[in-house]
Amino acid sequence: MKQKIIISLVLLFALFAFGATVATLNLKNTSALFKNLIKLHQIEGLRHSLVEKILKVQSDLYTVHTPLGHDLGAIVDNVSSLEKAAHNCTSCHHKNEVTEKLEDVQFLIEDFKNALSFYITASANQKRIELLKKDAALIGNHLLVNTERMSFEASAKIEKMTSANLVKVAKARTLLLSSLALSCLAGILVALHLTRSITRPTSALVAATRKIAAGEIGFTLPKKYKAEFGELASNLNAMSLSLKRGYDELQKEITERKQTAEALRESEERYALAALGANDGLWDWDLKTNTIYLSPRWKTMLGHQEGEIGNSPEDWLSRVHSDDRRLLQAKLNAHIDGHNTHFENEHRMLHQNGSWHWMLTRGIAVRDDSGKAYRIAGSQTDITERKLAEEQLLHDAFHDALTNLPNRALLKNRLQQHIQTLKRRKDFLFAVLFLDLDRFKLVNDSLGHQVGDQLLIAVSKRLLGFVRPNDTVARLGGDEFAILLEEINDITDAVHIADRIQEELPQPFNIGGHEVFSAASIGIRFGNARQNSHPSAT
Repeated sequence: MKQKIIISLVLLFALFAFGATVATLNLKNTSALFKNLIKLHQIEGLRHSLVEKILKVQSDLYTVHTPLGHDLGAIVDNVSSLEKAAHNCTSCHHKNEVTEKLEDVQFLIEDFKNALSFYITASANQKRIELLKKDAALIGNHLLVNTERMSFEASAKIEKMTSANLVKVAKARTLLLSSLALSCLAGILVALHLTRSITRPTSALVAATRKIAAGEIGFTLPKKYKAEFGELASNLNAMSLSLKRGYDELQKEITERKQTAEALRESEERYALAALGANDGLWDWDLKTNTIYLSPRWKTMLGHQEGEIGNSPEDWLSRVHSDDRRLLQAKLNAHIDGHNTHFENEHRMLHQNGSWHWMLTRGIAVRDDSGKAYRIAGSQTDITERKLAEEQLLHDAFHDALTNLPNRALLKNRLQQHIQTLKRRKDFLFAVLFLDLDRFKLVNDSLGHQVGDQLLIAVSKRLLGFVRPNDTVARLGGDEFAILLEEINDITDAVHIADRIQEELPQPFNIGGHEVFSAASIGIRFGNARQNSHPSAT
């Protein structure tokens, strides 16, 4: 488009320059013609002046020495003026034939002057004077005729030249006006062409931008424009298509985000419902900010309300039993450092009422691309009842259900421990007392099994009074008991306890309003690297 504008302006300028050149040349020619006319008129004026002077001299010549005439001195002056006028006329530039005629006129004037001179200087001979006067008058008449003829010819020529020059001036004016009109028409055509060349694609571009702005993304212009507008249209098409692609991708992304948001909302709802429906407390530890989120259920497990526990890890760990805290922190650090795939630990935590509750805590860490953990979250479950049940099961497995004393299995377990200690320590000494109640079957048969059971309970309590807290009194089954004496100093310690049992156990038991007596047979086994014996008492 830029090239088209430049070419159009150059052509328009050339056309105006051509018109101006033609006008200038015509004006120059017209000016030259008018100058020639002016000069011809000036020459004609000189001729008229010459004619007037000749007439004046002729008049003076005929009226000399009369009341109407001048004297001879005036005639002389007029002849001198005539010679000067003839000289002025002949000094102009003429064609050759005109120049020759002017020279003839000048010669005639010279002759006229000489004839007048002869006339003026003539003697008193009247006849000769008249003759000279007649000759001068003839020469003057001849000069006057020639001068008038030349003046008439010059006037005709001037008239002809004036007419011709006027025609040329009219032609020049017509040519000038035509050139101006043609230049104006060409300028208008160029302007219209440039306007259409600019406004059409501009209007198309404006319409395209309006459509795109109105939402018709992807609208394109036809590939019929060239130069700058073609490039602009191509860029607009590329931009529109790019906007279309971007809009489609954005719509797709918005749809995907809506779907993701909907899935996230559903996931959050499921999570919230699961959190509300579960009996577990939830926790989320941000390792970057070192803050921890503890769910309301987590806090109610310890008897606290929502705002009674902070969000720092110490608010959690400080409530862990001192015996369990070190193991808890070790397992947490091991999982954070990536040594195991998940975290799980059982520990005791302080309840608001001062009691200790067993908690099972699980969690898993979230890691970045480098494998570094930046978040760990999990759950907390109150397992106090399970722990109590397990402890009860364990107690029942190693204790007699009737007397609550350790049973045969627990006694065997503790004996094995003492045997292992005996292997390590040569000076270690322990003893086992085996007791069998006398006439217990008679009590069951005479007083009933219920009284027999009460007797076994009373005997177990009395046996506990004979030993130290670290010793073990176990019921082996039926009416058989065993006592494990741990780390005694000498054999006599065991014998002494056996003697006390023999003395005090027969004391009567008041059971259901009955006085019941029971004695026991006792056997002793010592555990020592240097001596083993089997003393017994009855």
